[in-house]
Amino acid sequence: MAKSRSKPHQKQQFAVHPIRVASQLDLARYLCDFTPGAMPLFALKEGNKYRLFAEGEKINDTHIIYYTESDRVGRYCVYTPPSASAKESLEITDRRSEPDYRVYRLDMVEFLTKPYMEKRLHKDEIAFLRVSDPRPIITSLMHKGISNETIDKVYAFRHNGETFIGTFDLMADKAEPTWFVFAKFDMDGAHGFFRYSTQADKVEPTDAPFDNQYFYVRIVNLAEPLPGFRPEGSKL
Repeated sequence: MAKSRSKPHQKQQFAVHPIRVASQLDLARYLCDFTPGAMPLFALKEGNKYRLFAEGEKINDTHIIYYTESDRVGRYCVYTPPSASAKESLEITDRRSEPDYRVYRLDMVEFLTKPYMEKRLHKDEIAFLRVSDPRPIITSLMHKGISNETIDKVYAFRHNGETFIGTFDLMADKAEPTWFVFAKFDMDGAHGFFRYSTQADKVEPTDAPFDNQYFYVRIVNLAEPLPGFRPEGSKL
């Protein structure tokens, strides 16, 4: 009996769970780790809009993709972090400008066919581990970023009127389910960064221009909690 063959497009697709970020700036901030080798930004036309997305963590056989929408695409997504001379901003453009150390140019790759199939993560594929104090999460990621000469990231999202922050990167586990370490953080509204002062031993959210007296962690604001999130943490 002849073996059945998968359709060619099925072989090329991979399974994803899409999670919407709060804004285009959050997607740019996700991609820009403040090193020269930033990941590309992907785009796919859906109806009269474009889905802009970036590949995230792999949970078992499913990738998370973080996405938002745009009215247009271009060759580049130019991200400008907050500074004394400019506000944090994002520009989608076809123009290749002169090199500028103050901005980060992300290549934009537009797919003409859908490269993935959507597959919802099961509620128990992520283990949510709640900790009592959010500050060690932020300072640990800050030290990790310093070691790697980058600025690390933390996710933030709202659930039942409260803000939670967390990361997949605090514990180097290879087990299943994947661990997400998180804590409640009291702050008003969404912000772009956490900054830490060693002199004052203080962590605070900020949108202010970068200041050399602080160390920073990027905030990627999500428009929704991670799948299966439980504010009390998972039962392991």
